[in-house]
Amino acid sequence: MNKHKYSLIALVGGLIAGVLFFLVWGRGDSRLQAGKPAPEKPVPSIYTYPEFYKGFYLNCGSANRKEKLVGYIERAKKAGLNAVVIDVQTPRMKPAVTPKEHVAYCKEMGIHPIARVVVFPEGLKEYPAPEELVENRLKVAEAACQAGYKEIQFDYIRFNDHGIRGRITVKGRYEYIAAFI
Repeated sequence: MNKHKYSLIALVGGLIAGVLFFLVWGRGDSRLQAGKPAPEKPVPSIYTYPEFYKGFYLNCGSANRKEKLVGYIERAKKAGLNAVVIDVQTPRMKPAVTPKEHVAYCKEMGIHPIARVVVFPEGLKEYPAPEELVENRLKVAEAACQAGYKEIQFDYIRFNDHGIRGRITVKGRYEYIAAFI
């Protein structure tokens, strides 16, 4: 890898952390007014992230059926795993966020659940991406946070070199992806 790729990886990692912090801890309270104290918010419980991730993957169908999820979690615990990446969309990109109780079950069992949001499954073919598509992906990520996920994996954030209308520079691509994140 060249230094530009490492820079992009560092930039994307930092941006993802910022987005996750924003999504998990809230967007602030727009009801705040000068001179008035902020309404009290519940103190978030302390959550322990794995020091080293040893995980597995589940599609939304497996994670959304409690009996299947229980079986996978039991086997994961026996194998020494501590994380699971779960699709929160169907293969056709429809929202399918895991029920809150299932996310809580993973955490109770010591398995760190990570919501996987596929952004541009076949690569970004239209530039810029349609606003509805971007809003859909962000709503899915927000719904996952509300279901209890502490981490979102934005996957397939990439361009389709053969489908883009017009050419866009590599720098322009980096900037567009960073802005999305």
